[in-house]
Amino acid sequence: MKRWMIGIGLAVLLIAATEKPFQPVDLAKLKPLVTLKIDRQENEFVITTDTGDHGRGRTVDAAFEDLKESCAGEIFPDTAQFILITERVLPFPEEVYTHMRPSCELCILKGSAELPELTEYLSAHRPGRTLAGYRAEKGKIPVIYAEEGAYRFEKKEAE
Repeated sequence: MKRWMIGIGLAVLLIAATEKPFQPVDLAKLKPLVTLKIDRQENEFVITTDTGDHGRGRTVDAAFEDLKESCAGEIFPDTAQFILITERVLPFPEEVYTHMRPSCELCILKGSAELPELTEYLSAHRPGRTLAGYRAEKGKIPVIYAEEGAYRFEKKEAE
């Protein structure tokens, strides 16, 4: 029995020794996100953040990679609270689930908006539809209209 325990212990140490060492992150370079917009222009996805950063790519994964590479600092999409998509992105791309946290709230944006201003509106008037909820049930995604600096959600029909 002792030989088995020693063998398992040595295996754990060997695995731990071959793992990548912890990479420290300069906290001054971190760029937490609150709102992220995904659009499709011609043949590529365009991701815009409330911090003013952009990423482009033929796939959602490539656009996220471009966003991370082109950003001045460390950007973490999974810190976002809101994901806005345009109708050009539909049907909803499955790749988004690998980059965003499940509790992130999702809505469709109609019109153009300044993301920092829209973030304030969304913080006060929550979309209420999480990424996890949409993934589990599909169904309807809330729609937000942006017109001349004013925002409003689509009126819900009586059930």
